[in-house]
Amino acid sequence: MDNLEPLDKKILMYLQQGLEFVPRPYLRLAEQVGGVTEAQVMERIAKMQQTGQIRRLAGFFVSQKLGYVTTLCAAQVDREQLPAVAQKVSALPGVTHNYARDHQYNMWFTLHASSLEEQKKLLAFLQKLPGIKKLANFDVKKIFKLKVIFKV
Repeated sequence: MDNLEPLDKKILMYLQQGLEFVPRPYLRLAEQVGGVTEAQVMERIAKMQQTGQIRRLAGFFVSQKLGYVTTLCAAQVDREQLPAVAQKVSALPGVTHNYARDHQYNMWFTLHASSLEEQKKLLAFLQKLPGIKKLANFDVKKIFKLKVIFKV
């Protein structure tokens, strides 16, 4: 983080706390940062994305409140096929948090679906992917969200 300019650090501190849901969120961010224009904030963010300092900006939503069903999945995948399987799994629109683990079940991910029927179809599709030996899923009983803000 030492290669970041002070303005970039300040922008990142505010971005971690979330953009406000207003017609011009970058203008609001510029006002919070102070001494900078909306265009400058957008340029700095674009530069940090181009250099890989910011991977992406994305909204978070509470899937259950939007009517989605969620399940945690654990897959036992042939090690040689893990990258290819992970790429196919991650390409599904409802898959998030896909991680490799050093465990019998070596790939874990969450799956969001519009209904239980859709979830069953997706799980059946995943079970048939070449390289997946076993697939287990666990219904979500309670969601824990941790908010982490890194000091930049």
